[in-house]
Amino acid sequence: MKKIFLVLIAAVVVVIFWQMSKNENDAKEIPVIPETEESVTKEDEVVTESKPVVPSNIKTEKFTGTLEEVNVGCFADGECYVVVDGKHVTTLVGRRQEAVGGIIGVDGFGDLEKFIGEEVEVLSVIDGETGFYTLYGHENLYVKLLKSGGTSTQINGLAEILGVSINPKLVLEDSRCPIDVTCIQAGTVRIEALIDYGNGSLPQTFTLGEAINTAVGEVTLVAVEPATDSATTLAPTDYVFYFKVSLK
Repeated sequence: MKKIFLVLIAAVVVVIFWQMSKNENDAKEIPVIPETEESVTKEDEVVTESKPVVPSNIKTEKFTGTLEEVNVGCFADGECYVVVDGKHVTTLVGRRQEAVGGIIGVDGFGDLEKFIGEEVEVLSVIDGETGFYTLYGHENLYVKLLKSGGTSTQINGLAEILGVSINPKLVLEDSRCPIDVTCIQAGTVRIEALIDYGNGSLPQTFTLGEAINTAVGEVTLVAVEPATDSATTLAPTDYVFYFKVSLK
């Protein structure tokens, strides 16, 4: 009888630890929140707008600005946050178990890093303890990526952004540090592409993160996927290039 009792206790302990582990993992996932749709009339045309709903009794702070920083610290039980026009916005804290909002316009929180420099909209509340803006308080608080002057393409593909066409042709260099290796330097990616902003195609070398000045504005290779690892050699067709255009 004593052995049966001990086995039951052990089983209960295992279930409790499993549930705690599950909750902890769930907390690290910043949700892409659902949107509700409203129809508005604009010059005899019905336009569908998407807007998350937050109860009126929650005092919210809504603002737009430039996305300046994305921190993914909650992936290691810390804090995930963004900085928008100097304003710190907490999006998730690793072990915090409360209602929390999410992001709109990208597939995952880490994807926001590709859009640093772009405009975002924030619906948040003020954290009484930290003084920071936060998405904690309701599941429909959000950080929303607004219409961006950015897009992606591959080798021999075509990215068309704000009247500028970019056609990547060749990977010249990929010296990025593999994700399973500790490196002294981060490395970079250089590609050769044809760029056309209305006056015919011209060859151009792009370096990751460095803006190219053109007659219409700046064109930047802002991100390259996938990440490299020491066991895999990427083929040219594996690459996805993310570009951003900032018009003058």
